[in-house]
Amino acid sequence: QFEGIPIGGLLVNTLFIELLNGNRDWGYEIRLKDVIASLNLRFRNNRGYFKNNSNRESMEQMGPGKGLFTFISTRPHLIRINKTIWDLVAEDKKVGIVYKESIRQSFNPEHKDNLIAPSNLLPVEFKHWRAAYNQVRPKLILLLKKFTSTNKLPFAVARRLENKLMQQSQALIAYRNSLKVLRPGYVVAEHDRCSLTCPLILAARDLGIPSFTMMHGAVNSKFGYLPLIADKLLCWGNRQKYLLDSYGENPDNVVVTGAPQLTDTISSDRQEVRSKLALSEGNQVVVLATNPMTPLQREKLLDIFCEAMSNSKGLKGIVRLHPSESVDLYQAYIKKYPNICFDKNQLLNFDETLAIADLVCVYNSAFGLDALFKGVPILVLNVDPNSLGQGEDLISFGGFQEINSSGSLKAFLDQWLKDPELRQELNDKTKRYASAYCAAFQTEAAEKSLDYIKSQLT
Repeated sequence: QFEGIPIGGLLVNTLFIELLNGNRDWGYEIRLKDVIASLNLRFRNNRGYFKNNSNRESMEQMGPGKGLFTFISTRPHLIRINKTIWDLVAEDKKVGIVYKESIRQSFNPEHKDNLIAPSNLLPVEFKHWRAAYNQVRPKLILLLKKFTSTNKLPFAVARRLENKLMQQSQALIAYRNSLKVLRPGYVVAEHDRCSLTCPLILAARDLGIPSFTMMHGAVNSKFGYLPLIADKLLCWGNRQKYLLDSYGENPDNVVVTGAPQLTDTISSDRQEVRSKLALSEGNQVVVLATNPMTPLQREKLLDIFCEAMSNSKGLKGIVRLHPSESVDLYQAYIKKYPNICFDKNQLLNFDETLAIADLVCVYNSAFGLDALFKGVPILVLNVDPNSLGQGEDLISFGGFQEINSSGSLKAFLDQWLKDPELRQELNDKTKRYASAYCAAFQTEAAEKSLDYIKSQLT
């Protein structure tokens, strides 16, 4: 505990993204930067978001009791989560924290007085922070040594984790100081375990301010969502709630409201997109959606998909890269399979990709859910059952085809092309799973979410 606040949740995002799903390719240059960061975090007093630029008066003028919404990214599916709810709240009843200056472009100019940045938070008194941190540091160092030793990780990992904890605990103090002045009625975050929002949620809970986390993606692991840091989690549908409840969360803390960021319709014109790619009339398009994974998992996934597609006639393959991935990871496959399109939103945007897709292949990507909600059938390429996540539910509950090799993928595609009964069966599964997994979309979901939040306020 840090000043009476349990702070384990501050490291969830780092553990999940950088260690569990990251490639951990930390060379000497990165390690040197981590050493410098350690010194800066411990001893510099004029750093980052927490400079001495008090905004107490402007915060006080915002007035108490308003809803405080976070906006962590300009990526469409993330900005829409809270923005759709925000648009339903009266102008004098809301405040937003924007984590990048570019996010402001998504708001009307008249909203500028409702938005603040982390740099506007009240400053951290670093002498106070160091005294509090030094009380917990000896136990922390022992814990990190045990963690790295047990998992056979280098000391550089311990340093990176301590850096993140120092940074996050400083943010925790800044948020707590600022919330005492802002006095919001409630806090809504896109994801309570995100490194940007977790200190805010912990500070809110410490001060007794009701906190809500939206569901930002698929339920693909217990560790990604539970235990909750916010008071309540607003999820998409009954199937998602069932999965979260089955992980051991108190059912009263998980509420079905729908997905404000999602839609069950496709706006792009299919024929226009096909013309854009110069596809012939008979070509069917099969999309592979990637997600953060280990190098070995990525290699297996691409081998299955690319080999099957290169040996199948009448099919056009598209590999849609996850936003967090670099195109450099795919250069060898781009050269080896020139007829397969590798795209990271440069050629086709999100909606255009789904407009043109006749079938979507996933391993553990939420893109598969978007496809299902829009009526596009899917297959699951299982390259590692230990990290299958959402794919496991797609197979066990949804009944979708599980593929383990390029040969089995090719055989399925050949049958799918010529068998209308198989295609109809797959379409029926798509409708059933979509209706179970998400109860409402866009404005309807935002209205349900806001109604529930209001019902919890006293």
